[in-house]
Amino acid sequence: MDQQALKQILSSQNTYGGIKKYVEAVQQQKQDIIQMCSTVVINILQDQQGSHLSKFYSLKFINELLELQEYDWIDQTQKRILPILEEYAVFKKESQDDERGKYLFIQNTSQKKKYEQVKELEYAGSIFFRYLLESIWVWSKWFPLDTVAGKLSLFKIAQERLSLQKVKFPLISYFHKDQVINLMQIQRPPKEMLDECRNLIKEHLEDNSNTDLQHFQNVLNKIYFTDKQHQLQNIKTYPQFWKDSLEMMRQGKMGQEVQIKLRTAQLSIMQKKFFQASLNSKKSKVALQQQVINFSTVLNEKEKLLTEMNNHIFEKDLLNNQISQLQKQNEENLKENEDLRQQLNQLKLKFDITEVKQEVPILYNTFNEQFQRSKDLERQLQKKDIEIKRLTEQVQHYKDVINQMNGNLDHLQKLQEQTDIERFQLYQENMKSNLKQEELQNQIGLLKQSNSRLNEIIKQLQSQNNQQYEEYLQSLEKNSIYIQKLIQEQTENPNQKLQQNQKIIELEHQIQRQQQEIDSLKQQLDENQKLGIQANNSTKQQYFSNKNERGFNSNTTLYKQNYQLSEDVEQQSKQQQQSQQQSQQLYQSKQLQQSQQQQQSQQQQQQQQQQQQQQQYQQQQYQQQQQQNQNKSAQNYQKSYEKEIFSGFQQKK
Repeated sequence: MDQQALKQILSSQNTYGGIKKYVEAVQQQKQDIIQMCSTVVINILQDQQGSHLSKFYSLKFINELLELQEYDWIDQTQKRILPILEEYAVFKKESQDDERGKYLFIQNTSQKKKYEQVKELEYAGSIFFRYLLESIWVWSKWFPLDTVAGKLSLFKIAQERLSLQKVKFPLISYFHKDQVINLMQIQRPPKEMLDECRNLIKEHLEDNSNTDLQHFQNVLNKIYFTDKQHQLQNIKTYPQFWKDSLEMMRQGKMGQEVQIKLRTAQLSIMQKKFFQASLNSKKSKVALQQQVINFSTVLNEKEKLLTEMNNHIFEKDLLNNQISQLQKQNEENLKENEDLRQQLNQLKLKFDITEVKQEVPILYNTFNEQFQRSKDLERQLQKKDIEIKRLTEQVQHYKDVINQMNGNLDHLQKLQEQTDIERFQLYQENMKSNLKQEELQNQIGLLKQSNSRLNEIIKQLQSQNNQQYEEYLQSLEKNSIYIQKLIQEQTENPNQKLQQNQKIIELEHQIQRQQQEIDSLKQQLDENQKLGIQANNSTKQQYFSNKNERGFNSNTTLYKQNYQLSEDVEQQSKQQQQSQQQSQQLYQSKQLQQSQQQQQSQQQQQQQQQQQQQQQYQQQQYQQQQQQNQNKSAQNYQKSYEKEIFSGFQQKK
């Protein structure tokens, strides 16, 4: 039994079972082993670079030794180990969160850690810090008085100082209620001693002085036993006093009121836990039921493995007991053999050698059978050890799976928060885009109505232009017929041939010009029919009406006023040019309007596309936010479920 072996035993759960020999040595009050155990525990607690889980197992080792009620170990714990634990207990004393211990070992590390390493540090810090606070509170109830000094113990002083510093002690989960009650001392510190202690602590806290616990105990003036014949003067160790108190409890003279109060407190705590569990179950959602089912299956398998391990350990203990019994029997048989040998030597003088030879083989056969039985039991023990190792490996594998599931849930939670925010923004933008789309649809309806009206007006104007054109052609045909008749009449008079020939030539030129004008007008009509311009049709109507009147009047007065024909032709040409210019201007203005309308329609389409994209983005954010809320609820439910399982596992232990 050396320091290195004890450090290795306290490093993990698999090796923790080797503390039995150290517990037995402390129970036998071996001072060198007590000193060695205290130094190893102090080194582990002060080492910030080693494994942090070993701190948890060293604290568990302290509690198992304190349950022995050996005063030497109690004195070592309160004087050497308790000050180190008190420094840990002050971590984030302003916070009221029971899970604040998971940041205990993270803030001391300066290097960047991976996600799995951070989770391991959080787990080690949370279980160590909670177990530490529970231990200090329980120790103050187990050992409120130092029976040798007659004053308050250092455990009670530390608990009072932490409570005055507003350190929150959590509810007990690592200790069993019966265990706490059975190890409590019968004597209680009087109120005067507690008041004196609290007043001194307040004074030291106001002065910001870090007083040592042992020095603080020496400052206290109140002493519990003052009379010479007091009962505590004859008691020097905790185990002696505890034996007397157990006899008093068995007789029913003391402790009934204490038990009633503790039972009522247990009922209230269980009601609170049941209420919290019901609230957590109501908050859970249907979407995470599959994950919870998978998690519960893993935990059920883990519990099955733990039960198998416990059964194997129980069988191993039974086999050890059988081996010890067989060893005792072997020793007894050896003694009997030696006695028989002595008797044989004596019987050789009295009896014949033949009778002795008949009894000796029987004894050797029984001895060999018992020896073979012991070997068989050792083989069975080796098999059980192999099975226990296999089961521990499976348990570690399931723990790794659970840690990975926790990491995945955290990642999903972050993604869900982002998606929910994006969905909410998309929802807002979708509402805005719907309002804008309704306005655009109303404007489009009005534009369609106005376009249909314009198309009807254009069709009416085109029909009017066609009618006027046909009337104009008919009038021209009539004029041509009338001119031919006049030519025939003039040919009949021979005296006027020369004059009439000149006039006929002029009239023919005039007819050709009119035909050219008619062709140009036909082309303009075709263009206007294609484009559907309203202004050009109106100018043509005016032009055709003036042309018909002038053509008809010119044919009737052709031979009366020939000198006016040239002026009419010039005026007609000017009017025709003006009408063409107006039609071109109207056509250009119409094209500009159409191009502007096309640009506006394109801009509206782009705006609609942008609004659709924004709506999609908002929907994605909303979905992500819902997923994050679901992951949060699942993680809260998982944490509560793990706590209940862990507490049940500790109670089974």
